[in-house]
Amino acid sequence: MVLNDSVAQQHVSKPAWSVKLKFFPHPSLTTESVAGRVAPVFILASLMFNFVVILMSLVRQREGNGQTSHVEYLFAFVKC
Repeated sequence: MVLNDSVAQQHVSKPAWSVKLKFFPHPSLTTESVAGRVAPVFILASLMFNFVVILMSLVRQREGNGQTSHVEYLFAFVKC
């Protein structure tokens, strides 16, 4: 028991490793073109719109127990 305590105390008081934060070198993330800045936002917005339309169509089907195509619901959504 005493031997275990002395070994543990020796390892705790003198750690063999140290943790440090270091910045990773990488190229600059600035984009010079307008398309490079606008494209990710446009793609995300178009996917979000499609996802919302599909979810609304799904909710309408579940609540109404009827068949509604995505195109019909899209036109109903745009008219509002």
